[in-house]
Amino acid sequence: MGSTDLAGRLDLAVLAPGTHRDQVRSACREARELGCAAVCVAPVWVGEAAKMLQGSSVSVAAVIGFPLGASTTLSKVVEALECIKQGASELDIVIHVGAALSGDYKAVRNEAREIVKRTPEVLHKFILEMGLLPEATLKRTVKAVAAADPAFLKTGTGTTGPGITVAAVQQLRQMAPASIRLKASGGIRTRQQAEALVAAGADRLGTSRAGELLGSGGESH
Repeated sequence: MGSTDLAGRLDLAVLAPGTHRDQVRSACREARELGCAAVCVAPVWVGEAAKMLQGSSVSVAAVIGFPLGASTTLSKVVEALECIKQGASELDIVIHVGAALSGDYKAVRNEAREIVKRTPEVLHKFILEMGLLPEATLKRTVKAVAAADPAFLKTGTGTTGPGITVAAVQQLRQMAPASIRLKASGGIRTRQQAEALVAAGADRLGTSRAGELLGSGGESH
């Protein structure tokens, strides 16, 4: 896979605690130079990222309910609407993980549907946090979220559990409808690993170190 092809699958994440304006600006410049798919930022930095990326092909992705997913549905909707107003065209939304673990798949489904219904103009990626969900729970959660017909299902936030694996992507690909794309994130450390995840079915990859991943193969998160 060529560097340009791989870069076009990368969401460059700027989500570490303590992230400041210069880091957001630097990430946006890097994403433009590399040709990344998106820059993924916290809601407070959406406006700044939108200014930096104006006129480019790089999208602004905002995280919603990040990283716990424990906000109310109304809070997530309001957060999403504000991010869109500030310039986000993609949303990475943490599902109600606690509801899934409680067996309340109706709550998971209803929340996903409400967010999609209220924000039809943007691309939705629902974050499943696979590392926390037993296989049977994951299968029913995927079905619940897929009922909202999002563009993507995302493996996790990258903040909990072990790093993403080829097996996890393959598992999610088997569970998810073919019409829904996949985003993998969490501990992608080498270009070889990134390409293996793509081969396994990942359409996007989340990383905080796109340049190193494409160049020297350094660590990414």
